[in-house]
Amino acid sequence: MMLSIDREEKALILNVGMALVGRELEVQKKVSIEIEDGRITSIASGFRSKGLTFKYGVVMPALVNAHMHVLDYAFQEAGLNLELSELVSEPHGLKHKLISTLNERDMRNAALRLFNKLIRQGVYKAVIFCERLEAISLLRDAAKALGLDVTLLARPKRLNGRLLIGEALDKADGLGLDSPLRYSISELEQMSSECIKRGLLKATHISEIHMTHRQGDVKLAIEHFNSDMAIHGVHLEEDDVYALSLNNVSLVLCPRSNMWFSSGLPPLRYLLKHDVNLLIGTDNAGWINPDIWRELEALFNLSRLQGLHVDPREILKIATVNIHRVKGMKAPNNILEEGLDANFIILNGEEIDLGYSQNIYASIVKRGCPEAVIYRVFSRLVIEEPYDFIGRSSLRGFSANASN
Repeated sequence: MMLSIDREEKALILNVGMALVGRELEVQKKVSIEIEDGRITSIASGFRSKGLTFKYGVVMPALVNAHMHVLDYAFQEAGLNLELSELVSEPHGLKHKLISTLNERDMRNAALRLFNKLIRQGVYKAVIFCERLEAISLLRDAAKALGLDVTLLARPKRLNGRLLIGEALDKADGLGLDSPLRYSISELEQMSSECIKRGLLKATHISEIHMTHRQGDVKLAIEHFNSDMAIHGVHLEEDDVYALSLNNVSLVLCPRSNMWFSSGLPPLRYLLKHDVNLLIGTDNAGWINPDIWRELEALFNLSRLQGLHVDPREILKIATVNIHRVKGMKAPNNILEEGLDANFIILNGEEIDLGYSQNIYASIVKRGCPEAVIYRVFSRLVIEEPYDFIGRSSLRGFSANASN
């Protein structure tokens, strides 16, 4: 169930068994939340007589998918036995050849189906690298129709050797480079300057494979592109991680993608030691099922594999509130605090058996799933439902009672 809260609606009151409140996701039990004019006007202890009551509900910030490629969802599992470079490298990889063959209908249908999956998972925000500039407006329209907030990052094309930066930024929310290695230093600095001038985001892949790390992609991304976000960072060394932290560059982890493409695993010990702002994404939708819940569990497992005892609350932040630490990012609020925008989800605590849990955060990270998301409140978006394949979560087996 999704609610669109607009300025003409009366207050909505939700009574829930548990809420993860504030930037630290502090657990508060048996609370009532009131939403009016798209904002959280009250978070109070105890149930109220009015509103909807979710006795076993858990309210938490809506999720963020911080790195996606959408267009390859139109040709899932193509080239399964190809190496990463043969599959996704621009411009000669199979992915780019196939993307160039897609028509508008192909791209629109892929986007609508994919965005619908995100909404059902409880994702309210996605950051998307778009390989075709003409697809930007199409993806934006599809996201708006389904109530998903998107940041669409383009790649400037070349014409007679000239980089068409302005043309890309006129349509997109910033730049999302496949690699800084494909550009000269002057081009990187020009792109950075233009983004800063327009207040737009700068992001790039770095060190997904050994070769690009050896060639110095980290230095180019930080010193010349002045990147706000970097993606992957699988082969970072400690001095690279320190440089990311020092320059306030957020890093988006994509562990399931890194495993599937046999790229390696990100150095979590260094990233946590130097307090790099971490986010999480699902990467290429054509090969990685875009499910943030599965990504979270994979990251938690990875931390244990690397001998770390990471607080699962910190893992949960990576998929929720850390988006607000990204410099240059424009994202609607999803922090549960009075006076802020209401973008949150309610989990069915019975679906993941939280009544047996010894650690609420760990249970949500390990057992959360789209099926457990039974209520979504996305406040500032216009929700339309014109497509008959849009899924609607049921309240089966859940204690939800309306009163008054």
